[in-house]
Amino acid sequence: MYITSMNTRHATIIAKLTEMRESGMSHEKISQKLGVSINSVRRWLEKKTIPSDNMVELLTFKLSKLDE
Repeated sequence: MYITSMNTRHATIIAKLTEMRESGMSHEKISQKLGVSINSVRRWLEKKTIPSDNMVELLTFKLSKLDE
């Protein structure tokens, strides 16, 4: 159950980052909003994955705050 939940969260975050880029937001702006490096944002979008479950948890929280 936990693995499925994490896979869903990974996919949701990648979809949200992709949506942000497609709406015209720069890698730099996304990285500033999330508090991560530009290279991390680029790597996540290129590879369509986020390597750390802890980072997924943090990004889930930060993205939820952006949507408020």
